[in-house]
Amino acid sequence: MNILDRHIGRHIITGSIMALLILVGIDLVFTFVGEASDIGEGDYNLGKSLLYVILTAPRRAYDFMPMAATTGSLVMLGGLAGQNEFTAMRSAGVSTRQIAGAVLKGGAVLIGIVIILGEGIAPFTEPWAQQMRTFARTQSTALKSRHGIWIRDANSFINIGQVHPDGKLYNLDIYRLDDNYRLQQHTRAKRAEYKDGTWTLYHLTRTRTQPQRLQTITRQQAPWDILLKPELIHVLAVKPEQLPIWRLHTYMAYLRANGLDTRAYEFALWGKITAPFVIPVMLIIAIPFIFSPLRTTGSGQRILVGIILGISYYLLSHLMVRAGQLYALNPILSNTLPIAIFLTAGWLGWRTIR
Repeated sequence: MNILDRHIGRHIITGSIMALLILVGIDLVFTFVGEASDIGEGDYNLGKSLLYVILTAPRRAYDFMPMAATTGSLVMLGGLAGQNEFTAMRSAGVSTRQIAGAVLKGGAVLIGIVIILGEGIAPFTEPWAQQMRTFARTQSTALKSRHGIWIRDANSFINIGQVHPDGKLYNLDIYRLDDNYRLQQHTRAKRAEYKDGTWTLYHLTRTRTQPQRLQTITRQQAPWDILLKPELIHVLAVKPEQLPIWRLHTYMAYLRANGLDTRAYEFALWGKITAPFVIPVMLIIAIPFIFSPLRTTGSGQRILVGIILGISYYLLSHLMVRAGQLYALNPILSNTLPIAIFLTAGWLGWRTIR
């Protein structure tokens, strides 16, 4: 079986990578066409739009991998079945279980690719791409550091301790300087929200420097006159799906220590944990088709079936996650239920071919 394992595994890996390159390539072309309308806004030029598209490629590859694994395996294994290679294997005493095992061994390489993309590459390139694009279009100045986010707005320098995915800002320090860069006013606020086109500070303490004394004012809330755009805030927010597992765990501990909601991050964490298991499930789904009448059809039909299966899983998984967040369902259940449904479908198909 070692020779057959390598033979089948090579076809699984080759077909999946080819399908992945095609799917990501098509998506990148449409993305670049969409970005063309934004060229010329601020400092956003052709070079930066190309860089943005390239930097988002790892995240797109991560999202498309289940569909690519299904489509690529159906095409390549269907080609082997069409040449009666599986018939010859079974005539030589190789069982369908051994063939399935060889398929899953090839899928182990694809699992490694998913882990590398999701944990090592996309969490760094995707935020970089989004920030570069937004800063170029809005001509805003911002800096992320271990002490939060620093933003300059005219003569004000703002430090934001934490940006929540819903757009709320926490633990703000606002320093306003005069034209000679002397401190005029310092404001410390626990929270800031953007509503009805204006920013509002909550639980703030404002200290003004006056000749020979300081004036301190405490308020529950006050309007915040600033040109800071919510678009920039959404880019600077720590998006759960963009964080690797180890950073999600650390950030959730930070949110709990500050009494903030962690539900979105819990769903993202379990989505990251279950992502590698999607690949073998999609391969299990594909295996029954190579012993069905689909093996005698053309590659176009097999590609169509693979895309339909991939899109079905994508829609079901995203629907379950959104429903789980909306109705406060268990994040483990919301992320594993689509996998369980497709695994059951694959098992039923397996029983049919056996």
